[in-house]
Amino acid sequence: PSIFTPWLCREMRWRIARGHELSIVSLAPCDDGGDAYLDEFGLTNVPTLQVTRQHESDGQLLHDVVETLVGGAREPAHITMTQAVRSKGMRQGLHEWVASKKVVAFVRRQNPDVLEAHWATQAASMAMKVKHMLGVPFTVTMHGGDLYRAPSPSLPKIVLNGDAIFPVSQFLVDLLTKAKQPEGLPTVPDNQFD
Repeated sequence: PSIFTPWLCREMRWRIARGHELSIVSLAPCDDGGDAYLDEFGLTNVPTLQVTRQHESDGQLLHDVVETLVGGAREPAHITMTQAVRSKGMRQGLHEWVASKKVVAFVRRQNPDVLEAHWATQAASMAMKVKHMLGVPFTVTMHGGDLYRAPSPSLPKIVLNGDAIFPVSQFLVDLLTKAKQPEGLPTVPDNQFD
């Protein structure tokens, strides 16, 4: 949910009108009324999983960890709980472990042909992890901030592992292919594009 949400909803409605089946995994909080957009754009019957960036309370996080351990989401995670806690700290590590298990379980139930991540950030990182676990190819729609505002530390892996990268402007294409490298912008890793 953001300024781009109506645009994404229009795109999803366009795809449904052409016979595609869609499911949505949202990794952003819906505090700006994001759910309302689905109704407004006729997407009420689209399976949706909302995974917030952080649990609101330690109690809710503990509840989700216990539910996951006892049988709520019996799916492998991209990392073990111990690895997550060691690399991210207790709270963030547990949150990411629970989130990845929920996303993998949801994707397995939906059985998609392809994952499409908007923005080469958290969404693309999660899609890449799901690809490695379930073998589902993923694409990334790359926006400007992905390269020159706050690039993900996982950007080199995302670019290398993505089955297709869709930059939304020629400027981003030039950055990715090294046709241009303006000063002050992060260096994009060398890549071969098919």
